Amino acid sequence: LEFSSRGDIAGLDAHKHNVNHAINATAVLYTGLTDLDLQGKIIPGLAESWEPSKDLKSWVFRLRKGALFHNGREIDAEAVRLNIERIKDPKIGGNWERGAIASITKAEVIDRYTVRLHTREPDASVPTAVMHYPTRMIAPDAFDKVAEHPVGTGPFKFVSWTRWNETRLARFENYWETDAEGHSLPYLDELINKPKREDSVRLTALLTGQVGLISNMAQADVARFKKDHSDKYDTWTWHYGGRFLVCNFRRGPFQDKELRKAAAHAINREAIHYTVYYDQGAMADQPYPEGNPWHMEGIKVPEYDPERAKSILKKARAVGTELKL
Repeated sequence: LEFSSRGDIAGLDAHKHNVNHAINATAVLYTGLTDLDLQGKIIPGLAESWEPSKDLKSWVFRLRKGALFHNGREIDAEAVRLNIERIKDPKIGGNWERGAIASITKAEVIDRYTVRLHTREPDASVPTAVMHYPTRMIAPDAFDKVAEHPVGTGPFKFVSWTRWNETRLARFENYWETDAEGHSLPYLDELINKPKREDSVRLTALLTGQVGLISNMAQADVARFKKDHSDKYDTWTWHYGGRFLVCNFRRGPFQDKELRKAAAHAINREAIHYTVYYDQGAMADQPYPEGNPWHMEGIKVPEYDPERAKSILKKARAVGTELKL
C-alpha cells in the first residue's frame, strides 16, 4: 500500500518523538500493553490481563508469552521495566510520552511475564497510559540504535525513512495477533508512506495514481471531491477531534469571569464553521459531542454578540488588555 499523510515524524526514537497513530506511518511499528477495540473499550495488547491493587496505587500486568520484538527478542517484564525507565528519563523521554506515565513511579519485575507498575497516587487510568499511543515498547538491546533503526513490537517492521520523502515498512512475519478467523496479521506485505504537507499536492497524488490512499484532504475540497469522484474513490468521514479556545483562569486577565464571557460573545463560531471548515463539521456547545458519555445535555455556548462583548470590556475597564495566545 502506497499512501500519503499530512504529517511526518520529527525523528525515529519513539520515546523522544511523538508518533501519532492517526498521522505517522511509524505508529504501526508498535503495540502497547493494552489496546482499544472499535467501540473504544480497553482490550489486551502485549499484556493479556491486568488488575489493580485495592488502593489503586499499583497495577499488575501479565504479559503475552511468545510475543516478539522485531529482532527476535521476547517481550518480557524486564523489557517493559527498561522501557518505562527510559521514557521517564527527562534526558530521553519527550514531554508527551513522560506525561502519559507521570504517575508511574516504578516498574517492578515479578517474574518473566509479570510486571507491577507502582503509582504516586491512586490511579485508575494506568491501563490507558500504557497503550501503544503514547507508550511504545522498543527492544532494549536496540536502544542505542533507535535513532537510525527502531525495533518495535508491531505488525510492521522498519525498513527505511527519509524525512518528508518516504517511509518504508515491511510485514513482521512473527507478529502475534490474528484476525477473527485465525489468519496471521497483517495482511499487507509492505507499507510505503509519501508524506506531503500541502493538501492540494496530496490530493493530486491520489488522483494521478501516485498513491492509493490519503489520510485527509482540505475541508474546501470535500464536497466537490465527493460530487466529482464518488464513482471511483471511497471516502470515510472520521472524527478529527474538536477545536476550542481554553482560557487560563488561574493567572492573567481571564481570571475575571466577565472577561471570559466577553471572549465567548466575541467569537463568531458560525463564521468559523463555514469559512474555515466549509460546513464539514458539527457546531459544538462543549468539548464532548453527543454520544460521548461525558456529554452534558442543556449546555449552550453564549451567542455571538460583539456589542455585548465590547460593553463587558468597557464596564470592566479592560479595553486594550494584552492577551497571550
